[in-house]
Amino acid sequence: TSEGLNRFDVKHYKIFTHSAGDNNSLGNNCILSLYESDDRKLWLGTELGLYIYDLVSEEFQRFDTKTEDEVIISTGVSKIIGGDQDKIWIGTLGQGYFIYDRQTEVLRQNTRYSSYIWALHKNPAGNMFFNTDEGDIVELNRAGNYLNTYKSPGLSNNLRNIKVTSIYYKDGILWYGLDIFGLVRLELQTKEMRMLTPVGNNSTSYIPSIQP
Repeated sequence: TSEGLNRFDVKHYKIFTHSAGDNNSLGNNCILSLYESDDRKLWLGTELGLYIYDLVSEEFQRFDTKTEDEVIISTGVSKIIGGDQDKIWIGTLGQGYFIYDRQTEVLRQNTRYSSYIWALHKNPAGNMFFNTDEGDIVELNRAGNYLNTYKSPGLSNNLRNIKVTSIYYKDGILWYGLDIFGLVRLELQTKEMRMLTPVGNNSTSYIPSIQP
């Protein structure tokens, strides 16, 4: 939440927040994203960087790994997804996306397609989909190499600032939600696209998440 990490284990409810002077506490109380890795670590995306919570010791650690250009993740972390080959994909609000290799402990940054990643999704083949600054969707393979760009719906130029807020893939169909105008259905093989919410001046349908 915006007031720290909330944990409920059926019997007990506990809230973890920042504690001044405690280096093992959560560094920022505004949680934007969560991801649990297979080593029982909880990755927390906050509005000011990335933190790792140890479920056993109940301690927090700032993720301070740098890229080869000495860049650290310091902005809002909107999405965290586990990729193939022990990699973690991290979408940020201002620094593009990062790929962290847990085996080599190498962090790579990419801002070529977008600085602000609002939506990030992995399909069963391991390919990643994410939004661009122009409201389109880019597909990369599991290694991070470019595959495709899927254009936004046929909207007039003055609406090109529409933001893709959520993405979901199933059976060759790419579903994605927008901050306005609702939901889009794209059949990848035929490129047939349909808006599932009427487009109108008063349409403000916001789709923050798409789940099976």
